[in-house]
Amino acid sequence: MCNDAGVWPWVGFAGEIDKAWPQAKRAYRQWYRVLGNYLALGTTQLIELEDSDVFIANMIAQRGVKLLPIQPGAVNHGALEQCLNTVANRARYFNASVHLPRLNGWEKVAPIISRTLLAAGIDVTVYES
Repeated sequence: MCNDAGVWPWVGFAGEIDKAWPQAKRAYRQWYRVLGNYLALGTTQLIELEDSDVFIANMIAQRGVKLLPIQPGAVNHGALEQCLNTVANRARYFNASVHLPRLNGWEKVAPIISRTLLAAGIDVTVYES
């Protein structure tokens, strides 16, 4: 899950993605440079990794960047659902499974995964962090 501010975290799952597949971060930053403030919540960028059958989905489902622990969560669950619907459609087209980390606020995220990916018949693997 990405933010609409053009900031790619260097820690957590995003940091691990960057280490394994730096082209995902480059694509996201280029996308932001082109669209800037027009990078809308609910949009999804799919990056096909070279010489691989893996795609990375940069899903814009977070408003801004949370810098302090006292700031409210910035995840927009409606945007996340829109993104996961896009991912479900592409996964179905490619007959692919979806792998993702257990996201913060799981009690709100799990039902969205059920309504989108699982309802579309997509195999989903969730990794504990």
